[in-house]
Amino acid sequence: MRVADIAEFRKCLDQYLAVVASGEEVEIRTGGVPLASVVPAWARHRNRTVLGRGVGTVAFKADPAAPMIPSEDWEMVQNDPA
Repeated sequence: MRVADIAEFRKCLDQYLAVVASGEEVEIRTGGVPLASVVPAWARHRNRTVLGRGVGTVAFKADPAAPMIPSEDWEMVQNDPA
């Protein structure tokens, strides 16, 4: 990642955009404090998911769709006139 002061970035904008187009990130600073990062547009949308990586890593101890509270303890069931 390259770092540029805002004045230098403005002065050499075309050169920094070429750097970004090549795939490198440029951090813009003002007074030594990071202000913004310029990244290639395609870098934001890259999917880093690896399919199948989590296979077998989750174990259900009970039915995930079952109620957590026994139906006898539900207020709306207790007050049901039917």
